[in-house]
Amino acid sequence: MASIVKNNGHLYLSIYISRQRHRIPLKLKDTPENLRLAKKELPKITAKVMSGDIAIKDERKPLFEKYAKLYLKEKDQTLKKSTFYKNSLIAQKAINAFGNKQVDRITVSQIKAWLHGFEYGPKTFREYLGVLKQIFDEAYYDQQIEKNPCQYVKKPKISKPKICPFDKGEVSTLLQNADGWFKNYLAIAFYTGMRTGEILALTWQDITFDKEIIVNKTVTKHGIDSTKTEGSERSMPIFASLAPYLRDQYKKTGLKNGYLFVTQYGEAYRDAHVISQRLWKPLLRRCGIAYRVLYQTRHTFATNMLQSGRYSVLEIAKLMGHSSPQMVLQKYAKSISAESMSIDLKDDVYRHNIDIKNNRSSETA
Repeated sequence: MASIVKNNGHLYLSIYISRQRHRIPLKLKDTPENLRLAKKELPKITAKVMSGDIAIKDERKPLFEKYAKLYLKEKDQTLKKSTFYKNSLIAQKAINAFGNKQVDRITVSQIKAWLHGFEYGPKTFREYLGVLKQIFDEAYYDQQIEKNPCQYVKKPKISKPKICPFDKGEVSTLLQNADGWFKNYLAIAFYTGMRTGEILALTWQDITFDKEIIVNKTVTKHGIDSTKTEGSERSMPIFASLAPYLRDQYKKTGLKNGYLFVTQYGEAYRDAHVISQRLWKPLLRRCGIAYRVLYQTRHTFATNMLQSGRYSVLEIAKLMGHSSPQMVLQKYAKSISAESMSIDLKDDVYRHNIDIKNNRSSETA
């Protein structure tokens, strides 16, 4: 099977011989006239190739491993440590599967079979596919493949995590029944909406009492790293309700001038798994409150800020470390009941414009 193909402004003969595709330059520029000529002469050109009159050069393409390693070398300089570590694990799995194959010989069906061979959810599927696509992009940029095969793999839909904020009574109950440093941790979570990793990464140098908390880092399994995004770096005001909890925690760890919350070994927590299992779940049971993940403290802060009506969406987005107000609306708009909206039914929404029109009319009279 043979055909005329275009690439970088020139025409090529694409032909399969012994199940291997060869692309032979025709030394013709990609113009409508040359394309018609090439298609007309296609049978003759094909016959010459098959007879050996036109020699076929060895066109073996580079191996997949080459571009996987190129991808890793580039991303090592640009990604966060935690993200690079995760992506490098995915890339290594891909190398194990496709490393010794020519990059142009890997089919869409092989990619699908590999991706569906793991037991994971839609989010992880997308992460694997994303890394694989970027590896093939490197080969595409080198003109070793005509199309990225990953573009034909359908991404699974990700169901958005359900937002189940605590009500004010539940927040009060949880804070009253929590003990020791965990009480202070929860106060920060409920009164700032900070992410779990951001709270665990706090040091006393980040705290200016009765004023603000500087958020500029997070805890990962691989140590302290920068925040999730550039927009996540922010300054959190210390509400009066939070201040007593911070002062109490200072008595526990402040003199060491290190992290606010430390393990029994005096080190920062790497994640909240132990906290959730040993402190959070038992606390919910004692309080008779239905289980929700610890991260719901962040959603609780956001929804209560919105329901208060005292803060603009832009202000809340900045406090939450979101890149735009739209993210706040997309996440939390449904959780705000109609009763929380303060609307004066006697108000005329066009009053301002009418006044302007009347003023203009009187000026021209």
